[in-house]
Amino acid sequence: MALVITRIVHRHKDPFVKIATGAIGCWLLGQALINIGVVIGIFPVVGVPLPLVSAGGSALITTMVALGILISFARTEPGAAEALAARPGLVRRSLAVVSRGRSRRG
Repeated sequence: MALVITRIVHRHKDPFVKIATGAIGCWLLGQALINIGVVIGIFPVVGVPLPLVSAGGSALITTMVALGILISFARTEPGAAEALAARPGLVRRSLAVVSRGRSRRG
């Protein structure tokens, strides 16, 4: 996750995207580091949930919204549209595999 966040910050031209991505990255990575430190015993127990593994719904929803924002920023990164268009989609490949299997049986 840290590599993707760093890549978005370095490649994107929009200052808002850079600042928002950095803030989301600090939030998620900081939350993970605090939780790992508590589990190891370096930090005192403060009740910070591990991102994407929390038992509560509100922390999970906000983390997923933040990741959705990062995905949106990554899709608008310069050169991302060309890279996505160059590869066939997962759904298209999956449907091709399913259709091949049906024609062999028939």
